[in-house]
Amino acid sequence: MNATPGVNSYTLQPGSATTPSSSGVSGVTFLGIDDVRLVYRYDPATFVAGSAALVAGSGSGYTGTVTLTDTGSQLIVDGADVGVGVTYQLPKISFQTRNSALDVKFDTQGTAAQMYNFSANYFRFTSKASVPIFGTVSAPTSCIPANAVGATGSYPALNSGAGVLHP
Repeated sequence: MNATPGVNSYTLQPGSATTPSSSGVSGVTFLGIDDVRLVYRYDPATFVAGSAALVAGSGSGYTGTVTLTDTGSQLIVDGADVGVGVTYQLPKISFQTRNSALDVKFDTQGTAAQMYNFSANYFRFTSKASVPIFGTVSAPTSCIPANAVGATGSYPALNSGAGVLHP
């Protein structure tokens, strides 16, 4: 039961994911991923300001300190580092909204759904590998909810993963 009439409480958590156990490329050693970042977008007109929080103890399989930032239209979960061949799950976030239907979704607005646009993407991390001669190298990596790969800078058709999430 809600303590405040017209205010609904929700908790969201992405499913678990597993990092590769190897690079799949001869001579290249996969070292894990750093700074996993997941961005949700919400409607500021219905979102209850100050209500968002990480649910303590709800994440697993990562190191680093995960933080939650509320920008006024986005919730940003950031800071997880994940090793090789590890199944991890980012922590739950709890929040309140005045909308009776959940209207929080992955942020695919604007350039966040652009192919290979690492800086604006809703799900991104830095992949690390050890490469002969060069040593440890890092590669910015991002994902969008699309069934087809587009050209750099294109906006492929987004699938249902870009829609409203289910609590």
